[in-house]
Amino acid sequence: DAKQDSVAAAQLEEVKAKAETETATIAKAELALSEEDKALLARADSLKAAQSMLKFGELMKSTTGEAQFHTIENEAVKFTLSTKGGAPVEAELKDYVTTDSLPLYLFDKETSAFNFKFWLNKSTEINTNDLYWEAVADEMSEARAVYRLYKLNRQEYIQMAYELNKEEPHLIDAQVSVVGFDEMLREMDDYL
Repeated sequence: DAKQDSVAAAQLEEVKAKAETETATIAKAELALSEEDKALLARADSLKAAQSMLKFGELMKSTTGEAQFHTIENEAVKFTLSTKGGAPVEAELKDYVTTDSLPLYLFDKETSAFNFKFWLNKSTEINTNDLYWEAVADEMSEARAVYRLYKLNRQEYIQMAYELNKEEPHLIDAQVSVVGFDEMLREMDDYL
């Protein structure tokens, strides 16, 4: 019916006009941020960085990032590792399925966490799951993955290396190495 079409067209025009008005209002609000407001936002970012530096010290660059994944696998098992935490997040048994014929996981992102804690100084406990580790590109392969947690000087780091076990195909070997971190290790000695 022509009358209903013209009413619907009028309503559509009204909705478009309201949307344009709201869009213009938001744009004006963004432009209206004063220099003082912009400075406050910048100080808030600086404060967040300072708090991160106080808590994480020379590991502060590891507090931000984006998780990247790497898979190591053989004929029996597939492990997925993440730069967030520098650890395995999923393990699938390739020879088996569930009763529903779905892949069989030993653990996955939702049901497991692999991490360790250490004291950065006498008052700051660090959980490795909270930090972004760096993949060591020339150590990554189908059977091996290596991640490092660097201090700012990049000469000192904690390294996590994972390699599929050659003799037992369902196992993964993990090795933790610490290069440098002398102050942290001395402080740990004080606790022992």
